Amino acid sequence: MNSLESLKEQYSDQNFINAYETYHKKKYPDLHDVNGLPIHFDVSFTEIGISLSGGADSSLLFYILCNLVEKTGSNIKVHATTMSRFYDTKPWLEKSAKDVYAWMKTRYPDIVGEHNWGFIPPDLEVVKMKKLGLKHLDLEYSTALMYCDILCTIKYQDYLIKRKKWNYIYSGTTMNPPENFAKAPEFRTQEVLESKGIDTVVNSTVINPFALITKNWIMAQYDNFNVQDLLLLTRSCEADTKILDKKWLHIDNEQPPFCGQCFFCKERQWGIDNKEMYLINK
Repeated sequence: MNSLESLKEQYSDQNFINAYETYHKKKYPDLHDVNGLPIHFDVSFTEIGISLSGGADSSLLFYILCNLVEKTGSNIKVHATTMSRFYDTKPWLEKSAKDVYAWMKTRYPDIVGEHNWGFIPPDLEVVKMKKLGLKHLDLEYSTALMYCDILCTIKYQDYLIKRKKWNYIYSGTTMNPPENFAKAPEFRTQEVLESKGIDTVVNSTVINPFALITKNWIMAQYDNFNVQDLLLLTRSCEADTKILDKKWLHIDNEQPPFCGQCFFCKERQWGIDNKEMYLINK
């Protein structure tokens, strides 16, 4: 697993920086240290997006970006984008994204911009991209490991970048923990992500600062930044009405309890249980 120091070395490698700027024909973003983690962020940005699911990872990244804007005194707007998913079996998912956005807008009223909403048809959530038979996708994505929800999200983000002229969209996806939890996302394994190299962290349109770290760093930052109240608004559980009581389909202003058994619940608890190594004030 990558240490934070090794990530700094990789991201600062001049050969990679030169290759990035030559290939993408744009300036390589500056690096800022955030509690030991180097994050690509440039004061020259004007408009950036954050892919906000309402989970702990994307919500923390939303906070970090706004915090960086404030600390650097830069004139950057941070816009949120959320994909509406599983509206028929998990309608409560939208609540966490809305709650996090409202918290952030209150905390950073002059920095937080608009909240954009996309939509993923539930039937596409279970279709692997390779089933589409579109050869050009094989050149862009690891289609054997990805489902069409990823395609919908990526294409919507590409639309927003071009339509609204954003500099980048940030994603908060992490690497799977070292534990062998059932149903862990295949495209988030250490082997797959490290095989892609730094390109999985920063490319021409997307910056994913958490791609090569695990959930324990994320959970530690809620303590380091003293924003546990933000964490309470987030939701990671993937359980739907087959597991949770169907009464939750008809309750608008509350969240169901976490199931505690799905991969994302176990990953979140693992992050909490193993966060101490990244706590600043232990």
